[in-house]
Amino acid sequence: PFVIYPATLIFRLCCGPGNPSPAESKHPMQNPAPTVLITGANRGMGLEFARQYAEAGWSVHATARNPETADALNTLADSYAQCHVHALDVSSTDSVAALAAALGNQPLDILLSNASHMTHLRDQSFDTANPDLFAQSFEVNAIGPFRLAQALIDNVRASVEKKMMFMGSTAGSTGSILPPVKLFAYCPAKAALHSIVRGLHLNLAPEGITVGLLEPGVVDTQGFASVAEGEPAPYGMDAVVELLREGVLEMATPASAVTALRAIIETMTPQSGGQLTRFDGAIIPW
Repeated sequence: PFVIYPATLIFRLCCGPGNPSPAESKHPMQNPAPTVLITGANRGMGLEFARQYAEAGWSVHATARNPETADALNTLADSYAQCHVHALDVSSTDSVAALAAALGNQPLDILLSNASHMTHLRDQSFDTANPDLFAQSFEVNAIGPFRLAQALIDNVRASVEKKMMFMGSTAGSTGSILPPVKLFAYCPAKAALHSIVRGLHLNLAPEGITVGLLEPGVVDTQGFASVAEGEPAPYGMDAVVELLREGVLEMATPASAVTALRAIIETMTPQSGGQLTRFDGAIIPW
């Protein structure tokens, strides 16, 4: 059986970029532009979220732990005056406080918590996992997003859209985990995030705040499809690269995945939030 991997390696996604989403027509180019804050925007889906929202005319606040080395993100910011890069480590209370201070009273229509942590598979097996790894995984994948939500809730409250979105994972669904289990730290951390998001939804929906939990499907955020023969696969996922080469597994590009998720974000309401929602709108039990 296929091993359960992170959210970016679970289900096939084949949604093309298509036409501009309703969000783009709903918010024409005007002042003030709608605003989105995206964590983990230095690469992968976070970078693509920043690109698409900037292209749609949104004001974008994109974060990375080390902005000085986030070349692609800095290039994007150079291309769009409304794209701003910030340093952020969601595992640091001081870093989150510094970001909140930099934003001040800036309304955030969408707070998109995308940053995550996952180490090599061999470091997360039953025989090799160091208990300290669990603390790091929980800090970034679960506690960090909650810390950020606490710090920026008033910014979200002050906006028009009032949306908080979190990147969940089928890996955090206990009913979806199949043997052999190789992500002993990542899976429970994502499950904890799901529970936290459910609590945020129950607390904030009465205020008209939409709290969403997103599952992007199978997305090639690590460049598996471009790994050459003989080169090591990211995170040691050689089996995934082999499945791609054999045509057994197909992956979407970050562009198509983000296009699909933006449509989900656009249509989600306070009433429909709080559930693990796949890119195609399906609700995944966890």
